[in-house]
Amino acid sequence: MRLMNRFEHFVINSPLRALAQEFLEIRSLRKRVSVSHNKVALELGCCNGTGTKLIKKYFRPKHLYAIDVDSQQIELAASKIKDKSITFEVADAMKLPYKSETFDVVFDFSVIYHISNWQAVLKEVKRVLKPGGQFILEDLSIGSMSHDFGAKFRRMFMHTYKRPYKREEFFEYLKSQDWHLTTKKVFSPLGFEYFIVVAGKPLKN
Repeated sequence: MRLMNRFEHFVINSPLRALAQEFLEIRSLRKRVSVSHNKVALELGCCNGTGTKLIKKYFRPKHLYAIDVDSQQIELAASKIKDKSITFEVADAMKLPYKSETFDVVFDFSVIYHISNWQAVLKEVKRVLKPGGQFILEDLSIGSMSHDFGAKFRRMFMHTYKRPYKREEFFEYLKSQDWHLTTKKVFSPLGFEYFIVVAGKPLKN
């Protein structure tokens, strides 16, 4: 199963995307989030493993599970990254194959906006996180694809939805599910909007 057409597959796997992840997205995250080392982490939509390597390098989890719905991407990532502390698996973010309260932290690098039932993804992330765990994401919204550069790209991307969520709609849904939003920041380089959120799962009463 694939959520990207050939053009978007090329963009996601390009060297420019890798540079943007390390020198824009990861830098922005590291300024705004603190993650203790030696945690058990999950990456949603790992694609070719670029984000996986960056999570390992900068956040230093004890073990990192990296999933993608596209088996070809998982094969590519696993062939590039040989690390016993990283497990690559084909899995659907809407139905994660893990027990409840497994992970200390979950990462998402521009994956959820591909998925029409994004609410199901957020529910699954909350389920597999331990109480007090962190959900760290950098993602897009309909605002990202509405003007200038983003509008041109939207016509070339393949998605499973007719209308992506609005940014504030996404934030409000997180709040309605009792997430604690510790960080919320919007960026608009070249008119292409994306946002960073760090959300904490509430501790048990």
